[in-house]
Amino acid sequence: MKKKAKQTIRKKKEIKTGVLPRKESRVRLKGNLGYLLALLIISLLAFWSLTIDSRIYTQGDNINDAVYYNQVNQFYQQSGEVARWNPYIFGGVPNIFNLPKSALTFDFYLEAISHSLSLPFVFFWIGAMGMFFLLRHLEFDRLQSFFGSLVFLLAPFYKSLVINGHGTKIQAIMYAPWIFWALFRLLKDRKWINVLFLALFAGLQIRTSHYQVVFYTAILSLIFILSNLVTGIRRGSGIPLKQLLLIGIAGIGALLISSRPLLLAASYAGDSIRGREVVRLNDPNPDVAALDRGVSKRFVSNWSFTPSELVTLLVARAKGGTSSEYFGDARSMGFRQDIIPGYWGHSPYNGSYYYMGSFVFLLMIAAFVWVKKNPVLWSLGIGLLVMMIWSLGTFAGPIYDLSYSLVPFFSNFRTPTTSMAMVYLLTAIIATYGLRSLTYYGGKEMKKFWQVLGAGLAVLALLFIIGTGASYVNSRQTYDQNVLEMLIEARRSMFFKDLAMLGGSLVLFIGCLWLFIKNKLDLKTTISALLILSTIDLFLVWNHYGDETMSRAEFNRTFLGDSQTTSYLKSDQEIFRVFALGNMNFGLPAHVQTIGGGYDMQMNKSLYELTNNNLYEKVDGRNQINWNVLDFMNVKYIVTDRQLDDEHLNQEIVDQAKGLYTYRYKFDKQRGFFVDDYQVISDPVARMRMINSKAFDARRTAILEESPKQQLFPASRSTVDLISFDPNKVVYTVQTSNPGLFVLSDIYQPKMQEIFIDGEKIDEVYKTNHTIQSVIVPAGLHTIELRYVKSLFGISKWISNISFLIVYLLLAFIIYHKIRKPAKQPARV
Repeated sequence: MKKKAKQTIRKKKEIKTGVLPRKESRVRLKGNLGYLLALLIISLLAFWSLTIDSRIYTQGDNINDAVYYNQVNQFYQQSGEVARWNPYIFGGVPNIFNLPKSALTFDFYLEAISHSLSLPFVFFWIGAMGMFFLLRHLEFDRLQSFFGSLVFLLAPFYKSLVINGHGTKIQAIMYAPWIFWALFRLLKDRKWINVLFLALFAGLQIRTSHYQVVFYTAILSLIFILSNLVTGIRRGSGIPLKQLLLIGIAGIGALLISSRPLLLAASYAGDSIRGREVVRLNDPNPDVAALDRGVSKRFVSNWSFTPSELVTLLVARAKGGTSSEYFGDARSMGFRQDIIPGYWGHSPYNGSYYYMGSFVFLLMIAAFVWVKKNPVLWSLGIGLLVMMIWSLGTFAGPIYDLSYSLVPFFSNFRTPTTSMAMVYLLTAIIATYGLRSLTYYGGKEMKKFWQVLGAGLAVLALLFIIGTGASYVNSRQTYDQNVLEMLIEARRSMFFKDLAMLGGSLVLFIGCLWLFIKNKLDLKTTISALLILSTIDLFLVWNHYGDETMSRAEFNRTFLGDSQTTSYLKSDQEIFRVFALGNMNFGLPAHVQTIGGGYDMQMNKSLYELTNNNLYEKVDGRNQINWNVLDFMNVKYIVTDRQLDDEHLNQEIVDQAKGLYTYRYKFDKQRGFFVDDYQVISDPVARMRMINSKAFDARRTAILEESPKQQLFPASRSTVDLISFDPNKVVYTVQTSNPGLFVLSDIYQPKMQEIFIDGEKIDEVYKTNHTIQSVIVPAGLHTIELRYVKSLFGISKWISNISFLIVYLLLAFIIYHKIRKPAKQPARV
């Protein structure tokens, strides 16, 4: 009787906590190898065209990254010298996110493997393995852990990041399960090996330079730490100071490992537009307080989820899918093609599906309904709630305002929906708790069955009501009435088709659950069935994206190969910039130095403001090119996809194959030049308005933000020769009859560059014309050098290298002694 009573107590405890201790839950490679290989095969199949066929997605940042860094990569290959500055994009930016990695760093080898195979395949498998080991540590059996890993791997949102995003975000996300695995190990077992694991994986994530994902990972880690702390205090364990100290040491180790590029990024952060609001002359009510604080809430609101868009978590195309949505019935409805502007949500553009999976959702319901007292599960739930609320951005109201004011770094992030990257990781774990909860239920648990069924039907009914009352129209989108009516019909069709799929999933889920409770299916078969159904469900939405790829050879020919336009520009041996007039850069940064042609989040804040407010804006009331900007930015050619007729321009060539026109600017200035006069305007709005005024002549006058410390004279009798130019150094020989103001058409970046006159460093460098720089040159013949500083690049590199080496040695030492440790001998009698 006592034994039976103990078993009953233990079972009740297991039901409440959702934990079923088993020896097989220990993480051992030998027993788990088959599942890890299965995850590898699925990752390979998911990105077969990229990995085996060596093809490339041709959307979003995949093109930009190749184009933007082509010339600095060539410079490294030809000279062996790492470019510290990239002068070819946006007028010039620090080259801190495209630095070659040292062979001492762990991600050097991951990068090499990714180049040989493909980054998505390698890192999706890494992320899936991390999730598998995390779930095994949380005491799930192998099949349950495989389920959680698979639904994490197949989250459709992650594929959108591969197609439309860039590799850093995917890498950062896929390190997150390993970070949580190491953290949970450390919270459970205060050993140095766990400290080293946490430092290593957190450092690797920070090294990806996607700091928004790093921020969300840190927030979730803090939630898990606090949950563990509260649980320990409630159990009478007190405050675990040693544990907190070890976590702090791991954090310091992560920062040291990530010194490169973290130190470089930190030195540039204050001058970039990432995380900073910009001045806009056409803004009637500028948010002045946000200029130094972070991103304005008005900007953030454009990329915030409205609460109604959360419906897309369950109905993939509740808001019409993506902005370029494939719709099979489009032509039969009267559309000219199968790709339609399906998306009608709040954001200006959408290239992602935010679908979590219907079976994943139902299992999450089961987890929270059936598992009562598991602190890990509820900390996951709190993290999920925080991430989803933050994805609403400004629509979260007071919660967003409070976070914006109090949470460090929160105000620097532009896209709240990035927090959804963590949602799919959390839902995969919580759904696995729901899957494991089946272990405890039999025929007497019908009440739980009806709870899940009732919750599923309630959600289904609510979504039906929402779909019936939806307008399927975005007021910002303007279409002819007949086109709008067709779009409404198409969008409504997509909504209810996906809602029907959700209903079908509910029927299948309830059917599996019923058969299991009635002992028609055993536990392993039930879990296997739910795993297969979940995979099919997620894959159907995953496959909506399609596989629009091209071969690497074709990619190189299309985006990196020479054209008639680039061949002509490269035949001019002078140093100059090209103005890419339009919203595309036309692939020009792969061959020449450019301004214009689209903007990037790494762009210098001042140049971004100049580009938006001055380069092609209203000058004295007329929309036209601002020749002042072309003058002081060393622009010699304009390349555009339209014909121009202006007295300032001579047409040079017409590239019929690319549809491009190249014009020579008749009055181009040299890279460096003397001016006769200057004005001091400290206010940025007044300064940019002066640049837009015809009263300003950039060829003769410079606008400074502070007064020079010595008297200047017109440098009318002066000569300037550009002696040498490369990404790390620019050298001039100049001669002037009077002390004059010499303007350099290079971006003012004092933390990353130094100017020397005749070998002596100049401390007084003046920010000029809002974005470039100038120095005072004494009368006579002089050599002027602009050098991009080397010390921070070298110091950050060696800090990272030494930190990695220390982690390797300590891990090897611990593992060696663990292997060599003799087994305990039985006590002698």
